[in-house]
Amino acid sequence: MEVALLSKLAFGASMLSGVTGYMGAKAQADQLDANAEAVLDKSEVDAITHQRKIQDETQQIAFQKSLIEYNKNQELSLFTSEIQGYEDSFEEELAKGYNTMGYGGTFTAVLDAAEMKANKKLQTLYTEKYDEFLSLDMQSDEYDRQMLSITEIGKSETAMIRHTGSIQALQLQQQADNTKLAGKSAMLGTFASAAMGYAMIS
Repeated sequence: MEVALLSKLAFGASMLSGVTGYMGAKAQADQLDANAEAVLDKSEVDAITHQRKIQDETQQIAFQKSLIEYNKNQELSLFTSEIQGYEDSFEEELAKGYNTMGYGGTFTAVLDAAEMKANKKLQTLYTEKYDEFLSLDMQSDEYDRQMLSITEIGKSETAMIRHTGSIQALQLQQQADNTKLAGKSAMLGTFASAAMGYAMIS
């Protein structure tokens, strides 16, 4: 009678130990699952933060490019006005010469000389402005290159942040699954051992 009672108590203690062990393993697995979710959440926050940083950088560069484009348009407008003013002045000089000298061989020579002088002046102006506009265009192109580079690299970095978070979360989830499985196996082993021990005593 006393032996039977002791065997029952031992069986019950073993069963309780198995359940307690399983509950402990389950709690540990639940914590690992929670950690996995936290890792995913953090990686998403980090990815969004990184995206915003990239957007800020590209917006700053876009602003710098807009200044270049504005300056170029202003220079182009001034240059157009300068050319138009020079052409008007040239026509006025020709008109004065014609009124003073009339049309003839002498005036033709004066006209040819004036046209040559005007063409040289225009060529000089175009050459100077060409270099200036070329420099502005090159700056604008460089800003485009920088924006494209930052955007593409930013996309890769953002994807890597999410990918790394996913891998870490998956590893934690696998640990959680393994912990649950180990807990169940240990509990079932304890149950089987306790049952065999109880049967032998009984």
